[in-house]
Amino acid sequence: MTVVILGIGSLDPDLVDPDRHPNLTLESYHPIGTPNSADKEPKTHEIWPSIITGKQPQKHGIVSDDDLPSDSSRTSEPDIVLNRYLPNILQTYINNWLVTAEKSRPLQTPASYYENNDIPTLFDNHKSTTIGIPNYVTNPEESDREDQLREQMRETFLQKSDNPDEDQPSVPIDFYNQCLEMTLVRITRMRRAVRSNNYELIFGYTSGIDLIHYTKQSHMDYQQRSYNEINEFVGQLREDLDDDDVLVIVSDHGEQTDDKKGKAMIAGPTNITEKIEHVTDIKGVVEQVLESEYHQPDEQDRNQTNTDRNQTNTDGSDEVKQQLEDLGYL
Repeated sequence: MTVVILGIGSLDPDLVDPDRHPNLTLESYHPIGTPNSADKEPKTHEIWPSIITGKQPQKHGIVSDDDLPSDSSRTSEPDIVLNRYLPNILQTYINNWLVTAEKSRPLQTPASYYENNDIPTLFDNHKSTTIGIPNYVTNPEESDREDQLREQMRETFLQKSDNPDEDQPSVPIDFYNQCLEMTLVRITRMRRAVRSNNYELIFGYTSGIDLIHYTKQSHMDYQQRSYNEINEFVGQLREDLDDDDVLVIVSDHGEQTDDKKGKAMIAGPTNITEKIEHVTDIKGVVEQVLESEYHQPDEQDRNQTNTDRNQTNTDGSDEVKQQLEDLGYL
């Protein structure tokens, strides 16, 4: 058995529908509590460390506000460009994260931070792999495809700043497509990890839908399309799972607007989701599943399952590898 956790930044329980999004709602789903930062907003950089440690931000220590400054009074040339060319994108958010972000990038706390500070994580006692978890970076030198795409988007906006009168292609659809590519790449990497049969626990994260949420009413079609497409991507991941594998989907928060404080959500098997009411519950519940379900005494049966799975997935693994190559990741 493999436990697969897919983190989808900003996935909103109010925007998923079991009939249209069965791969996002799974057997059971519901809103869960999430930590708020000092300014009463849930912050990505604080929440994912809470998910993997089971601790509130004050306990795991990653509480800075460096990644998404909340000062909306700042005015810069990129702000003006975004107002002119992207009236449907929340300018403050995009400016802070995409345009003025330093190349050192936020969300890059190394995995060694937790060991050095005696903070146990979900990954300590299990054969696991992590894919893009914010503030849990196993290789700081590695260039991540989501970061590459985000930098490409940043350059697109800066080019518009340099050439404000130049007739440019429509950025909103380009922006949408790049966000979806982020998600597709991350989920495809997770599929390859599943097919490798090397792990007890696979935990991947994607932020593509998070950026898409920051569109206003006239572009709500992008938001709905993104949920529909990501539902299909997760469906492909589910096809790779064996009957005894466990898939859990979790978000850090939902859509956030002036009138709404987005709620986090959990989806998965009912016997797991019913035990999770807050993001800090996830670590303990998943550890219980790994200890009680994975570590079975009959090693021979488990080895036979892996052998059968390897035989089944040989061609499929090549297909997933080719998909990653086509996306430019390999």
